[in-house]
Amino acid sequence: MKKLKNKAGMTLAEVLLVVAIIGILGGVSSVSVVGHQRSLGQLERDGIAKELFVAAQNHLTAAYGAGYFGATDFGTKGNAEEDEGKEIYYFAVNGVISGDSVLEQMLPFGAIDETVRTGGSYIIRYQKDAGLVLDVFYCTRSGSPTQYNHWLVSGINGSEYKEVLELRGAQKKMQRRNWNNHILGWYGGVDAAALMSEASATTLQPPTIEVVNAEKLYVKITDPNSDAGSASLKLIVTGVTSGAKKAYALESSLELLGPNRVKAYDDNTRFTVMLDDITTAGLRFSQIVADTAEQFIPGEDLEIQAVAYSESVLTNIAYSQKKTANSLFGGIDDARETAYIGNIRHLENLDRTISNLDGNDEGNKLDIKAAEQTKNFSWVDFQKNIRILETGSESGYGSVAVTDIAGTRAIAGEGPYLPIQPDYVMSYDGKNHSISDVRTTAAYAGLFGATTTVTGVSNLELIDFNVTGTTSAGALAGTFARDPLRVLLDSTVSNVLVRNSSDATAVNVTAPTAGGLIGSVGYGAVVKYSGAAVIVRGSTNAGGLVGEAGGTVVGCFSGGHTKDGDYGEWVESRGYDVSGGTVGGLIGSSTAAIIDSYSTCSASGSIAGGLAGSANGKVENCYATGLVNGTSRQYAFIASGSPVLDGENHYYMAVNEIPDEGGKPGDTVPMPPVYGVEITADGIKPLDLNAAEYNSFTGYFEYWHDARAFDADLVRYYDGRYPLQSVQELSKTPLSGYTGWNELYVNTHYGDWPSPEVFFIND
Repeated sequence: MKKLKNKAGMTLAEVLLVVAIIGILGGVSSVSVVGHQRSLGQLERDGIAKELFVAAQNHLTAAYGAGYFGATDFGTKGNAEEDEGKEIYYFAVNGVISGDSVLEQMLPFGAIDETVRTGGSYIIRYQKDAGLVLDVFYCTRSGSPTQYNHWLVSGINGSEYKEVLELRGAQKKMQRRNWNNHILGWYGGVDAAALMSEASATTLQPPTIEVVNAEKLYVKITDPNSDAGSASLKLIVTGVTSGAKKAYALESSLELLGPNRVKAYDDNTRFTVMLDDITTAGLRFSQIVADTAEQFIPGEDLEIQAVAYSESVLTNIAYSQKKTANSLFGGIDDARETAYIGNIRHLENLDRTISNLDGNDEGNKLDIKAAEQTKNFSWVDFQKNIRILETGSESGYGSVAVTDIAGTRAIAGEGPYLPIQPDYVMSYDGKNHSISDVRTTAAYAGLFGATTTVTGVSNLELIDFNVTGTTSAGALAGTFARDPLRVLLDSTVSNVLVRNSSDATAVNVTAPTAGGLIGSVGYGAVVKYSGAAVIVRGSTNAGGLVGEAGGTVVGCFSGGHTKDGDYGEWVESRGYDVSGGTVGGLIGSSTAAIIDSYSTCSASGSIAGGLAGSANGKVENCYATGLVNGTSRQYAFIASGSPVLDGENHYYMAVNEIPDEGGKPGDTVPMPPVYGVEITADGIKPLDLNAAEYNSFTGYFEYWHDARAFDADLVRYYDGRYPLQSVQELSKTPLSGYTGWNELYVNTHYGDWPSPEVFFIND
C-alpha cells in the first residue's frame, strides 16, 4: 500500500525543483535566442552597409569626374579630431534626399533598393577632394524585432557623430550589436581598402534602349554586359511633370506573360518593359504605382533611361541615352493642352475609364482640351499588330479585345472597339486623316459613344465602319449633344465624311435610332459640311446622315446606291440604303433647321421621305433624289410633320411614281413631295419638270464636281463627275475657317445618284 501511494505523484519539493530547473534552462535558451537574433541582425545590417558603400562609391566616382555638376549641398563637414584638415564630409540620412546634394548623385533613384535608399537610416562618410567613400553606418527604420530599429537623424551633432565614429572596425562589432540597445551596421576601413585595391578592371558598356509608342507603349532594352557576372541592369522611368519615378530590375527570370510588365528573352541580353497596354488587365499606365510619394500623372511625358551598374564590385556606371515618350498618346504640346493621336490606343486613352487621364479639371496638373490626329489608322491593323506583339504571328488577331477598366462598360463579342466618352471639355481635329474598320456593339455606338462635353469634331474621314447600338448609333457618334449646363460652349461637327471603300452589302449602322454619321444630334448641336454614304437600319428613326436631329444641319449630304443609274435593281437585290421606322434619306426625324443639304439615298419604312421622314423646322435650299417606299406614309421629300419651307427646294419627280387612283390600270403619277404643307412654286418643285428646269438645276458640265461613285456606269457616263448641285452650289458662300471648298469633303460627292433624265433630256 505504501509503494502505491509513492507512485501517485511528485512531492511538493520535487515539483519546485523541476520548476527551478525549467526556469534556468529557459533563461539560458532565451539568452541564446536573443544573441542569435542580434547576430543575424548584425550580419544583415553590415551587408546593407556594404551595398550602400559600393553603390555610393560607384556613383560618387562618376559625380567626381563631372565636377559634382549641379551640387551645392556636400553634407556636414566632419569635426572629429581625426577628420580635421582632410575635407571629410558626411550625410546623416533619414528618408530625405535633397535634389541638389552630392548624396543625390551618390545614390540616385534606382542605385539601390528604394526601401534602403529612403526607408533606411544611415551615415555616409566620404572624402570630397578625392571622391572616395570612407565608410557607411546603417540602421533600419522598420522591421523585426522593432527594439533593434533606430533613426540616425538628420542634423546629428558633433558629439553624436564622434560617438558613432568610434564604433568603426571589426573589433567594435560587439559594441555595434548592442549600441544603445540597437544594432548598428558598418562597412569600411580595411575591408573597404581591400575592395578598392581589388576593384575589377571590367568597364561596363552603356545599354541601348528603343521606345515603341504604338499599339502598346513599351521599351526594348539591350544589355552588352551579359558576360560581366557582377553587372546589374535597371530601367528608370521618370514622370516629366510629376517627378514620380519607377525602377524596373531587368533579370533573366522575368516574364511578360500574365500581369507582369517585364520580359526577359532567352539570350539574357534583351528585355522588354511594358508601360501601357489597354488590351490586358493590369498593364495600363494608370496602374503603375510610383515608388515615391508623388504619383505619376496619366498623360504626362516620360523620361526613360537604362543603367548598368554593380551591386558587389567597384566599377563604372553606364547609362543609356535618355528617351522621351508620352504615357498615353503620341505626344502632348508644350502647354500640355493638346494630345496627339496616332493609333487606336491613343484614341481609347481619351476616355478616362480606360486611362484615368488627368483632364482639364480644376486643380489637375494637365489641361487636355483638344486632340489632334497625326496619321491614318485602322482598328483591324490595331488588332493585327497586338497579336503580332503577343504571339509573333498575324493569325487569330480577331480575338483581341479591349478590357474594360471599370467593369461597367464591358462589350460582348470578338475584337470590339470601345466607343470613347470623354467626360471633360475637349475637341477632336482629324487633320484630314482617316480611321478605318471600326467594329463595335454598345448602347451608344460609334467612334464616340454618348457625348455632351465634346465641343467639336472636325476634318475626319471614317471608312468601312460597322457599328450596332442598342439605343442609338452612328459611325461618328451614337449621340452628339451639348451639355445643357454649358450653354456657352459650341458642339459642332464639321467636315466629317463617312463612307465605304466599296459598294459592300453589309449594313454599316444599326440601332433603334441610327444615322450614317450620328444616331442622335441633340438640341443646340450643329452638324455642318459633312457627308455619309453608307447603309443604315433604324427600327425607330433612321437617316442616311442623322437618325434624329434636334440641332442644326447645314451644308451636308448623304449618298446612296444605284445600279446602272437606277435604284430599282439595286433595291430589289440588296435593299434600300436607309430603312426602318420613321425614315429619311438625310434625316429620319428632325426638329432641326435643315439648310443647303441634299440626299441621293433610297429610303423605306413605315413613314418614309426622300429628305426626311418627319420634319418640324425650317427646310431651306435642299433637295432629295432617292427612291421612297413607305408602308404607312410616303412622300418624295418630307413624309410627315410641319416643315417651314424656305428658299428653293427640289425633288426628283420621275424617280418616285405611284399608281394613279383616277386613271387606268397601270397609269402612274409622281409621288407628292411633302405631307401637310401647301406647295408653292418657290417652296418646292421638281428638278426634272422639263429640260429647262433640269438644265438650270444641273448647271454646266465644267461646274460639276468630283464624284466617287459605287456604280460603274455612273463613273463611265459622267466621267467621274457629279451632275447635280453640290453643297457648294447650294450654299454659295464659302465656309469660314477654310481657305477654299477644295479643303472640304463635301466638295466631292460620295455615293451614287439616279440618272434617267440624262438620257432623254441631255443625251
